[in-house]
Amino acid sequence: DGRLTIAGLPAGGHQLLAVPTEAPGHGAQWVGVSGGTGRQVLAATVEARAGQTVTGPMVRMDRAGTITGVVTKADGSVARFGPMVGVVPQPRGMAPGAVNVDESGLYTLDFLGPYDWALFFTEAQEAAQYSGGVANPYFARTVKVTAGATATYDFTFRAGVRLTVKTQNASGVEALNAITGYVMGRGSGPESTFLIVGPQFVRFRADDGRMHDGVFWIPSSGSKTVELTFD
Repeated sequence: DGRLTIAGLPAGGHQLLAVPTEAPGHGAQWVGVSGGTGRQVLAATVEARAGQTVTGPMVRMDRAGTITGVVTKADGSVARFGPMVGVVPQPRGMAPGAVNVDESGLYTLDFLGPYDWALFFTEAQEAAQYSGGVANPYFARTVKVTAGATATYDFTFRAGVRLTVKTQNASGVEALNAITGYVMGRGSGPESTFLIVGPQFVRFRADDGRMHDGVFWIPSSGSKTVELTFD
């Protein structure tokens, strides 16, 4: 009957990403109040309540279009195999709706609805970032998708900031964008170094879920060292 139930959600606000797997020719969307959108900031928020079932907005699927392009590393070389391109942030592992680039650095997203999309790019030796080389999807360069047509967007990674995090009581950390809450970098061990795109404000979360109460500035280039103690 077209109904979908999502169980086990924590109480609070949630936004829905619909990625069709059994609707050939239809495109993914962030579910909006009255139709789809390619920008999460415009998605409807559904408030889940503990112990209750709430009704979300109607999902109206539109026909799909395609984005394709070549991914280049910050040093100018073509990125091959390793990078992933998607529409939700996930610096490690395959996010829903993400694709790998091929041996020529080419990616193809052929399941997107006809909206303006902010794309998320990751690569093992580069800083995770959105289209336009930014840390926040609200400021990303969007790519317009037209149903039944193909748009081209070539992407070059911006060089990341080399961030060193020293902790006395955590075996690993995640760096979260302080505005969106999305993970933009991860490190393991009591002293870890990883790349993160700047400029942005970040907060840090230990691998056991503890949040540090400080907010830290990541510059647009160079390096930075942070020393943390988690409560």
